Amino acid sequence: NMMLPYSFPFAFYNATQYDVVINEIMADPEPQVQLPNVEFVELYNRTQFPISLSGWKFSDASTTVTISNVAILSDSFMVLCASSNVDSFSQNIQVVGLSSFPSLNNTGDQLSLQDNYGNLIHYISYDDTWYNDNIKKNGGWTLEMIDATNPCSGKGNWRASQEAAGGTPGRKNSVVAFNPDTVPPKLLRAVLEDSITLLLYFSETINSSTGSLPANYSVDNSVGVPAAAQPVANDFNTVRLKFPQIFSRGIIYTITVSNISDCSGNTIGLFNSVRFAIPDSVIPG
Repeated sequence: NMMLPYSFPFAFYNATQYDVVINEIMADPEPQVQLPNVEFVELYNRTQFPISLSGWKFSDASTTVTISNVAILSDSFMVLCASSNVDSFSQNIQVVGLSSFPSLNNTGDQLSLQDNYGNLIHYISYDDTWYNDNIKKNGGWTLEMIDATNPCSGKGNWRASQEAAGGTPGRKNSVVAFNPDTVPPKLLRAVLEDSITLLLYFSETINSSTGSLPANYSVDNSVGVPAAAQPVANDFNTVRLKFPQIFSRGIIYTITVSNISDCSGNTIGLFNSVRFAIPDSVIPG
């Protein structure tokens, strides 16, 4: 029997940062509303391609676990929970059990998702103020992301679920709305880590590709640009600069940054320079 001509679409796609995001968090399932009395997180694939999560790692501040050989479909959701809790969820959603699912802290935790090469795909550091609701933060309700196209704005893009069941695992969030980030990043302060290393602290997560260009930084007093610039994982709101010469005592320096953008593409504006110096000892008076 000869098969008739048939075509089927396929694609090879390597995920990049923010292609898959942590979209919903159940950190405190008690007192139970209507959802299963288990902790879980929900992932969302923002792309038009299915993405293999084989070898990917999900972590909180103290525990890292490897995800099995599964794929998350395009524009789709996946629930991660402990292996023993998989059967607690409806069979019409994709649920993946992890052998050592991290225990999510009720009042706050640091969650990250890394691909099989160790690249950071998404990171959040939530706390219970993100619920924006003094009743729901006490348990039974999930935290939901408002706008998945704005994945690194922190508290301003999350709130407690409005779903009567307490959350929306495996489907569109109840709080979904257009919530763009239009605020440019600010340079908050600079601190010398040692005689040639300067740490810069920004008001929000910056785009690591712009943050890693030494030409985007300049120090006065004939210092000039650094030899190297390295955004600091996981939240990427800090950049470590290495300079070819040592800084001198008794001089107040000014560093100015340019062309630095946040992960939404907003370029730094007026708040782009700060002063720093080598700290000196305190004397009486």
